Amino acid sequence: MATFVRQLLLFLVAGLLFLIQPSMQDQSVSDISDPGQEFVPIDSSHPPLLIFTTKKLLYCYLQCNQRVDCRTFDFDSSSQQCRLWDGDLTTGSIVASPSKPQSVVGTIQFSPSNYVNINNQSCDACAQSRYETCDTNSNTCQCPSNTFWNGSMCLAQLFQNQTCSQADACRSDLNLTCQPSCDFTYRCSARKSFEFDVYSRMVFCTINSLPCRVYNPA
Repeated sequence: MATFVRQLLLFLVAGLLFLIQPSMQDQSVSDISDPGQEFVPIDSSHPPLLIFTTKKLLYCYLQCNQRVDCRTFDFDSSSQQCRLWDGDLTTGSIVASPSKPQSVVGTIQFSPSNYVNINNQSCDACAQSRYETCDTNSNTCQCPSNTFWNGSMCLAQLFQNQTCSQADACRSDLNLTCQPSCDFTYRCSARKSFEFDVYSRMVFCTINSLPCRVYNPA
């Protein structure tokens, strides 16, 4: 119930902002977690986009909403710290934080409807959008950096060793690409991760020249 109330309040704020802003493309809706939680990226070395202090959860949300690269934020009312993240629940998680009993996490809600009128359109269509940016090479609206187009919306690019399904699904700023891995799935990796050698119906899979699996095809 508390989560629903917080979401409703932020939705109402977004509606009030619509009276001021020229386009609804600038608006977003966020789910707010229960207190005592924080956002942790799957890559623990990955820093937030921004850390600043503010007295209000609303201001933390507004700062995230104004940035096309922000997908998640957390706010601790005790320390008045707000952190903005470019990851979401596919590249991180909401975890309990006993040391921060007043901390909450906000996740911006994305859906295909946010993109139906802007993706691949001329740059005028996304001039005021918080979901896509103008690509100066093609003069069309495209996914912002560190995200990829999955056919209906922009998703956060994935980190090292996460499973992937298309070439641009991995963090290009970290030189990661989607490659076949030793467990017969595709994963984000910075270099060729495996080799197959076939000897008399035995397949030896190696990672970095070390054997990692032996598979006997039926």
